[in-house]
Amino acid sequence: MLSFLLLLLSAAFHAIWNLLLKRSQEKQIASWWMVMLGGILSFPLLIWQGGPPWGVTGLLLLSILLECFYFLLLSYAYTLSDFSLVYPLARGAAPLLLTLWAWLGLGERPTLWGWAGLILLLSGLLLLSDVRHFAWGDQRRGILAALGVALLISLYTLVDGVAVRKVSPLPYALSIFAFLPLSLAPFAWKWYGWEKLYQEWKAQPWQLLLSALLGTFSYFLALLAYRLAPLAYAGAVREVSVVFAAWLGWKNLGEAQGKQRILAATLIFLGIFLIGAWG
Repeated sequence: MLSFLLLLLSAAFHAIWNLLLKRSQEKQIASWWMVMLGGILSFPLLIWQGGPPWGVTGLLLLSILLECFYFLLLSYAYTLSDFSLVYPLARGAAPLLLTLWAWLGLGERPTLWGWAGLILLLSGLLLLSDVRHFAWGDQRRGILAALGVALLISLYTLVDGVAVRKVSPLPYALSIFAFLPLSLAPFAWKWYGWEKLYQEWKAQPWQLLLSALLGTFSYFLALLAYRLAPLAYAGAVREVSVVFAAWLGWKNLGEAQGKQRILAATLIFLGIFLIGAWG
């Protein structure tokens, strides 16, 4: 029961920090500040843990690179389309791609429950993206960007999955949080310059700090839940965040098709849960 409550809280935190990013005027700058502040919060914990796991340096650097492009593309996706579309689509398509990579690369074939979950997941994704919107270009660029985000999520999840089979998950995750800002800094400084970065901080310091805290604690709560419950089950439950995001986009941002997107996000979550728990 405790692990379930931790995962619900983690999912809510994750959806809310994404909502705060969507509401920012300069999304790329806000994303950089969130990552930077998360790194500042994580670095002392990394030192306390004893430093990064050097035995998986190559995997660590690859994961940081993939997550760098993830944050850049996620921020861009939120400038193109609705929060209630981008977030559930990106988070929902990622497990579908990850299942494909595991099947092709590791020979892990889905069970009967896994196939049922894949069908639900795919149905939710199709309902969410809405073929009419894609065909007529209304949301097409946002959908493609969200699918690109999903691809990056699936790839860095695969890399991290290989890495944590070799080293302890906590110092590995802290290393990513602590060093990820360094990969984003060149983009931020080249595109905006320090003055504009500072102006964004002055405009909304508390929102940026809250976003960083929510993002960091969301992951740490998930890690704690992973110690209390089976990993596949815990990871699947955490994806209830797609339902939270669809609801927040509808009620908080006034985005259209709220009921349809909540239904689609619910199908996506149920599909992910079946894959994670019994797939």
